Amino acid sequence: MSLNRIQVKTHSNTTQRNRSAAEPEQQQEEGKGSFLTPPVLQFSSPDPPESPEETIEQDPSEETPQSEELDQTSESENVPSSEVPLADQISVALEEKKMAAFEEIQAMVLAKTTTETDRQDILNNTKLMKKVRKTLHPDDYLKLLTDLRMFKTPTNHQSPEEADSLVQKHLAIYIRDAMVEGRQIEGRVAVVDDVNWDRAGTAHYGKDWGLKRSKVDGFVDSMGKAWIHMSKGDKGTMIHEAIHIYSTSRLASSNHNLNEGMAEYFTRIVCQKIDPSMRHPEHYKDQYSVVKSLVGVVTEPVLARAFFDKKMSDMIKAFQNVQQGIKWIDFANAMKEGDWIKARRLCQPQNSP
Repeated sequence: MSLNRIQVKTHSNTTQRNRSAAEPEQQQEEGKGSFLTPPVLQFSSPDPPESPEETIEQDPSEETPQSEELDQTSESENVPSSEVPLADQISVALEEKKMAAFEEIQAMVLAKTTTETDRQDILNNTKLMKKVRKTLHPDDYLKLLTDLRMFKTPTNHQSPEEADSLVQKHLAIYIRDAMVEGRQIEGRVAVVDDVNWDRAGTAHYGKDWGLKRSKVDGFVDSMGKAWIHMSKGDKGTMIHEAIHIYSTSRLASSNHNLNEGMAEYFTRIVCQKIDPSMRHPEHYKDQYSVVKSLVGVVTEPVLARAFFDKKMSDMIKAFQNVQQGIKWIDFANAMKEGDWIKARRLCQPQNSP
């Protein structure tokens, strides 16, 4: 550590000089200098001392341990957080803030400087992910999986980036507003294993998950996050869930079958442009069949506005204008109840036998 400046007064009482050297703290308080400034000798006389005896110097080696300690502390405090692995930053946040750590962790994960390598390092850190799951609220844990873009492999699913590209290319005329609003599946989906599939399913469906589990390959939860099982579905599954993300329809809670039929209709438009084999014909085949009949009544652009732009009232009006004497509510209820025969019949042209 650097020495204080020591003022020396030349007189016969050498004990005064010794005492001055022994009281650096008192001199610091009197504004004579700082422990961090180089030694500067001051003299009450304009002439320097004629002998070394009149200059009292403090051996710098005596302060070395304290200097090293301060230097080490300073270096530790000044390490940029960007040089600390993101996984370590998250671990510290969990230790210090517990349940309140999610917002900070989410901000780290979503930062522009966060790379795919950073995210994979976190996901592959089994110990850290176990700590994350035990510390965070279940909903926050699930949000973090999609923020980290979990994509379990091996899988035959397309990447979210590929799905967005295909949907935007082949449905651009229908999803312009959605694209302007930044809707996309990238960053909002997780491809998961059995354990996290059940966690996400239970969080969304509750006690009904036991019945749903074997019937779905993917789903979008109430928070707008998509979940896909790594070993279920086909190459069209990611596109199907992306279609739901681009949609603004509120039918998911009020009419599941109609919602899925509309999503499947646009999914097959995209898949057929690339490779029809991407989508297995059994997926939502009844819902799709009825919606295809509905398009014959209201037209595809009207269906698209209802599904992507919240224009359900336009579709209802178009249906009732064409199907004179048939109420939309009757068709909607037939779809809701899974009465495919009745739903298709209500979409038949009025002059049909």
